[in-house]
Amino acid sequence: MANPSAGSCTYTNFVPTVSNGGATLSPGTYCGGVTLDGNVTHGMNNVDFLPGTYYIANGDLYVDHVNNVTCQTCVDGTTGVTIILTQTTGNNSDIGGLFIASDNNVTLSAPPSGTYKGILAYQDRRATTGTMASTAKIFSVSSLNNAKLSGAIYFPSNKIVLSNLNTQINTNTACTVWIGRYINFSNYNNNYVAGCGTFGTSTAGVTTTTTTTKGKVME
Repeated sequence: MANPSAGSCTYTNFVPTVSNGGATLSPGTYCGGVTLDGNVTHGMNNVDFLPGTYYIANGDLYVDHVNNVTCQTCVDGTTGVTIILTQTTGNNSDIGGLFIASDNNVTLSAPPSGTYKGILAYQDRRATTGTMASTAKIFSVSSLNNAKLSGAIYFPSNKIVLSNLNTQINTNTACTVWIGRYINFSNYNNNYVAGCGTFGTSTAGVTTTTTTTKGKVME
């Protein structure tokens, strides 16, 4: 797959508009990153991603203290959301990470077709390479009551961290695939792959991850 091309900025230093306790995001290129913080934007209890591809350019996607994060109009097996962390500046150090913390429910699913078929979150492979101790440019999900994340999480140059997280999803249709330079699971319950056929992903012969390969570590 070619490196992402985000195109021109649809939004720059995006600030959510809150209506009836919620904020709705549309697909496009968000330059400068996106912060969705219920503590800062008072009254923002729900965040709704419309189906499509979201390019987060030159910054992070940060979601904190929001009650529900969903794609309300997504249809299982038909539509979904892909979040791409990339840059438009020509400087790979501007590629950010994805942080979700202290939310109640997060339900997002990858699209079953198209360029990013089966991919829920994708960090540009040109991103600055991190270490196991890195806290920036990583994929981090922590302190969630329920997480329903369907699709592949692809962070080949940086760490994936899951902590204090419970997943409650249909075991027959669920699919969460983690691909990271380092992976750290702490107080994490349940991961399912039975539904990966929806996204064209084969898990034949895969039972668990126990090996350490060149430059990559799983805890």
